[in-house]
Amino acid sequence: CGQYCGGGEIPPLGHDYHGVYADPTCEEDGGTIYTCSRCGDRYVENLIPAPGHDYVGGVCTRCGACDPTYIPTLTVGDTWTVAGQWTFTLLGATAHEPCHGGDDRVVLLHYRYENLGFDSAHNGLYMDGEIFAVTDGQNAPATLYPCSHKQRPQICAVGASCTADEAYAIAHGGDLTLTIRLLTTNGQGVANVRFRIPLT
Repeated sequence: CGQYCGGGEIPPLGHDYHGVYADPTCEEDGGTIYTCSRCGDRYVENLIPAPGHDYVGGVCTRCGACDPTYIPTLTVGDTWTVAGQWTFTLLGATAHEPCHGGDDRVVLLHYRYENLGFDSAHNGLYMDGEIFAVTDGQNAPATLYPCSHKQRPQICAVGASCTADEAYAIAHGGDLTLTIRLLTTNGQGVANVRFRIPLT
């Protein structure tokens, strides 16, 4: 567009710009974007700066993205809903005798989840201890416990639900904290939740 080529002198063609208007997104500027059809050169007129996300309750009101820093705090019986992805309800927590002897302090967490539209490489939603982080009353991490009495989670297709248990060995008493982090499949990012679990 602005160069000579070859051995002879050939005058440059000049740019052939065509403009397309684009609204700004939360993370990208908008305006009229002019692109040369010959060389791809671009420039923007009437720039509209990206406004950034407007998070309310952990979700952007403009684009629906999840706020990666927002962690709602719920308790037993509450349902965590990520629109178009899943619901997760913590049904309860009970102390359990060790399945293999010893003096482990074992707690079973009972929960239910439903697939509202989550689509993964495994063709469904699967929620188990691999995405859970549990701490005891003194903030010490609990460890997954190989309990033979628990109801195992299943892969749930869209529209299906599953009730399951996960077992943990804890070092101290007091209320438990369950934190869940899971990447959505609809571009919203990572969703987080925290459950406070009183133990009786």
